[in-house]
Amino acid sequence: TKRVNPRFESIFLKKKGEVAMVHLHIRSAYTLLKSTLSIERIVSLCRLHGYRAAALCDFQVLHGAMKFIERCQKENIHPVIGMEVKVNEDQNTYGFYLLAKDNQGYQDLCVLSSVLNKIDAPTLSMEELMIYSPHLIVISSCDDNTLEQYLLQEKSEQLTSFFAYAKQCFRE
Repeated sequence: TKRVNPRFESIFLKKKGEVAMVHLHIRSAYTLLKSTLSIERIVSLCRLHGYRAAALCDFQVLHGAMKFIERCQKENIHPVIGMEVKVNEDQNTYGFYLLAKDNQGYQDLCVLSSVLNKIDAPTLSMEELMIYSPHLIVISSCDDNTLEQYLLQEKSEQLTSFFAYAKQCFRE
């Protein structure tokens, strides 16, 4: 069985050996037309369900990050800051959830959010994402993108090829 990193044991373990649920993709009202949840409501629901950690992961913005951190800390919940992004690669669009590993990761998310909100076509290239990935946890998303189509159409060769490429890009 996999052991939880001792650094995170107090966050993720309810009892010795029992891992708690951690939501890694919570959207707030800052993700327009995808969620109506305020930061206050998210944190109160996390408290109600006994979560020790939760990740705010809005689409291309970090507007609620500081309020989320403050509210979570008041409730003894470990805040994880993330962001959802789209990446264009070879005329395909892929989705990723990016979670900050540390303060540098948070700063990298801020840079990516600024870049994405200043350009006409709000997507990144895989190369741009790779530059900022060392301090981020990169999770693939199948929400309304090419990966979803590969899954629905059972294109296992394309899925295998994409994940092999992604593994090369994000070695950790």
